Amino acid sequence: MPVSPSIELTHEERAQLLRLSREALKQHFAPQTSPTANTYLVHESALRASSILNKTLGCFVTLTLQGELRGCIGHIETSQMLYQTIPVLTLRSALHDPRFSPLTAELLEQITIELSILSPLRSLMVNSREDLHHYLAQNRVGIILSEGSKRGVFLPQVWQKIPTPKHFIDALLTKGHWPKDYWSEKIKITQFGVNHFSEDSEL
Repeated sequence: MPVSPSIELTHEERAQLLRLSREALKQHFAPQTSPTANTYLVHESALRASSILNKTLGCFVTLTLQGELRGCIGHIETSQMLYQTIPVLTLRSALHDPRFSPLTAELLEQITIELSILSPLRSLMVNSREDLHHYLAQNRVGIILSEGSKRGVFLPQVWQKIPTPKHFIDALLTKGHWPKDYWSEKIKITQFGVNHFSEDSEL
């Protein structure tokens, strides 16, 4: 039952992905001042030079304002490459997260971008919920629970707010619209790692 490792990224790769996300916001709010003609296109030379842009990995784009969540949209899995998904997810986080009003140009410079790049998903086989708790006590990974049309997803960052495995799974079941004490042998468990970084952490 190997733990799902996080994707390894260099400092320059993280900075490159953050620039791509920031450029999407600049292009939307001030296209006349942005040096990139089209945020959704990356020059062929840049693609050849950076393998990370070509990877088809799940990604979440989180926007914060003075430390508070201001938008978060992502894909667990995708058939598109990061250079395609990051600009789209950035604008969706800024403009279409239903929990928040659309971001305005006045707030652009105050927004901090955080990216979560997901590792490939791995199935996790356990015999009981207690076995899952025991595994998670030693491996603070991201978890997807799915059964039929129901699904709940928590990124590994959720462990910072819900540090105990039982409460973590209780909250994840509730998010997926199960009773928090529900369990079934039919529930599919998937794990993943995340490389999480922000503009603040890369300064």
